[in-house]
Amino acid sequence: MNYAILQVIFAFIFAIVAAQITILTKSIVPAIIWHFTHDLIAFTTGNQIDFIAIIILIVQCAVLIIYSIYLSRKII
Repeated sequence: MNYAILQVIFAFIFAIVAAQITILTKSIVPAIIWHFTHDLIAFTTGNQIDFIAIIILIVQCAVLIIYSIYLSRKII
């Protein structure tokens, strides 16, 4: 699978979760802090695209989907 496609999927799911966090907290600050933390971790781990990086991105997507479902139940 193309790594760029996985990154687009991750960014989409990340945006949904960030929006849900903003709705729940009524503040954009937690989403900004979360985004900063994610970017810092991504920066420190480097830009290596290998099998492990793809697996980590898939796991991150799965975790975000589960977290999004959890947050959507709290919103409703």
